[in-house]
Amino acid sequence: MNKRRLALSLIPLLWALILSPASSNPKPLEDGFYRVLQTYPSESALDRELQDNELVLGYNPVFADSEDDQEAAVVVEVDNFVPLQLREQPEKLPDQTDRTMFWLGISLTPETSERFEEFTRENLGQRVAVVVGGKVVTMHNIKEVIKGGKIQISRCGDRGCEILFRELEDNVGEVE
Repeated sequence: MNKRRLALSLIPLLWALILSPASSNPKPLEDGFYRVLQTYPSESALDRELQDNELVLGYNPVFADSEDDQEAAVVVEVDNFVPLQLREQPEKLPDQTDRTMFWLGISLTPETSERFEEFTRENLGQRVAVVVGGKVVTMHNIKEVIKGGKIQISRCGDRGCEILFRELEDNVGEVE
């Protein structure tokens, strides 16, 4: 094969590489708080096309409230989030309801606290997903604006809270 034919045969491959969507090589999703758009029992149950600013994440079943929890795929808005940047180590707090062994207390950095307050104000009444390691670890309804950056995570079950505690504890050194 001569050089011209070889060059011509490579053109479709080069165009495919240039025009391929960025999602074929996605950057890792940052740990943080993301607005939930929809939930599904599985990714195969997704009944619509995703927008450019949306992503389907798995919901780790170890964090589910019960074995009957059917939310296994969560569509989040990737450009509407607050990074999970902790000011200090998470702490185990006494459970006020006797449903679990403990609750998690986390403190966000001052900058992240301001962003989180605005996020909760803008998304009041919506659901938020806490994403760690590319997986949804817990979801909550935003019932009020959260000021000051101190957050209690009270609904993740004993095993889930312990895993989340260790994961957050390991990540504190990586943030300001």
